[in-house]
Amino acid sequence: MAAREVRRALAEEVRIISWENPEYPRILQAFDSMPVVLYLRGILPPCVGGEEPPLGFSAGVVGSRRPSAYGVRQTRRFAEGLAKRGINVVSGLAVGIDGEAHSAALDAGGTTIAVLGSGLLRLYPREHHGLARRIWAEGRGALVTQFPLDAPPRDFHFPMRNQILSGLSHAVLVVEAGERSGSLITVRHALEQGRNVYVVPGRIGPESLGCLRLLVEGATPVLGPEDVLPGVGREIPASDTPTPLGGPFGSLLEALFEEEDAWHPDRVAERLQVSPSEILAELSRLELKGSLERRPGGAYVRRFTCR
Repeated sequence: MAAREVRRALAEEVRIISWENPEYPRILQAFDSMPVVLYLRGILPPCVGGEEPPLGFSAGVVGSRRPSAYGVRQTRRFAEGLAKRGINVVSGLAVGIDGEAHSAALDAGGTTIAVLGSGLLRLYPREHHGLARRIWAEGRGALVTQFPLDAPPRDFHFPMRNQILSGLSHAVLVVEAGERSGSLITVRHALEQGRNVYVVPGRIGPESLGCLRLLVEGATPVLGPEDVLPGVGREIPASDTPTPLGGPFGSLLEALFEEEDAWHPDRVAERLQVSPSEILAELSRLELKGSLERRPGGAYVRRFTCR
């Protein structure tokens, strides 16, 4: 069985690295609780292994699987900003905050590590197969797991995954998390490992109660990516600039998106007292222009640029 696993790994460009292997992430070797074997696909950034001292830094970015438009926007803003400062982004490839963090880091030209709760030949979730391939195929990151190639995702795998995720990070950033979010398990591991925990302040509501509780308990609030691992990397001005809307409904739409993050075309038509077909045509135009983004379910959110 072991020989077959090794042969399949070689065929799939997967490396099986033991604790004694020079490629095993040195940043993890400070903790006896880490697995003795890891499966790796892609290239590990030098910040998690190699020569001492580590070259560069890593930041874990975690949060809800069902983020609000605000949570998505802040995730992309922080992940892009971290990547532009030369900080590697670590996350768990889950839907929601994790996927946005990986994607934003790559879009910004940075590196990212995805830590999985399944085997590398049973990638989970399925909708992120393309993102996973992008991470390793572009040569700007790696997929990492402790589980055998065909291991399915199981509930008890993810707390184990989270321990590696925080271990690969010099600090952990929580963007948006409810009171029972799995992200809080990552926070617990991070604190046990002596990592700094940063939190993006959220609105008072169920989607952010976990984050707000962390702030009450003493986690560090951050307003921009330069506040995470301060003094590390080249400083960039924090910016969260909306793309102008314009058009015949420009000022009216601006006011609506100031009021709420996401708007369905039917609600917009009702509020502006115009025909649904007319407003849908305008929202579609703004989407093509790059000013708006259509989310699952049909609602539109504003697009923001991070400079």
